[in-house]
Amino acid sequence: MNKDLFRLLDITERVLTRIDADWAVGGALAMAAHGYTRETHDIDVFIAPEQRDQVLAGLEKQRISVVTLAEDYHYILQPKQAGPEERVDLLFPYSEPDVSALAVPDYGDINGKRRPVWPLSLIVVQKLMGDREKDAHDLVALKARGMIDAADVHKILEHMGEEHAIARLRVLMRRDRERPSAIEE
Repeated sequence: MNKDLFRLLDITERVLTRIDADWAVGGALAMAAHGYTRETHDIDVFIAPEQRDQVLAGLEKQRISVVTLAEDYHYILQPKQAGPEERVDLLFPYSEPDVSALAVPDYGDINGKRRPVWPLSLIVVQKLMGDREKDAHDLVALKARGMIDAADVHKILEHMGEEHAIARLRVLMRRDRERPSAIEE
C-alpha cells in the first residue's frame, strides 16, 4: 500500500482526535486488524456525520485537498502521484451497520498504531447486505478461517430486519468447501 496513504490517515486521525470525533476504519484494513489480510489500495474511514464540517475544516487547515464524491456522504484524500484507487475514503454514514460500527468500534493495529476499527461481526453484516463480488469472496475466506460468529451476525441481521442477508448467511454457513463461487440463495 502507498505509504502516503498512511501519512494522510495519520493527519486525519489527528484532526479527528482534536475534535473528539466518533470514527473507525472499515474495509480491508479493518479485516486485516482482525487477522484476515487481502490486497487493498484504499483506506476507508467512517466518521459520525454530525462531525463532517469540523473534519473537513480541520483537514483544510492542514492543507489537505479534499475531493467530494457524494455531497455530505463521501469524500476522498488522494496523495500526489497516486493511482485512482490509492486514496483515503472519508465516509459519513447515516445507516446501519455503519452507524453501529462507530458507536462500538473494536481496536486493532493499523500500520503500527492502535486505531478504532469496525467490529468483525459488523463487517460480515455489511458484506452480507452487499452485492459486490469481492464481498462474497471475503465472506468465503472469513468462513474458511473460522472467523464468522454466525449467531452474533444472525442476531444483528434479525434486529435490522435484513431477511435477504439472513438467507445469504444460512447459505454461507452450510456451504461445502468445493463451491467457492459467490454466495447466492
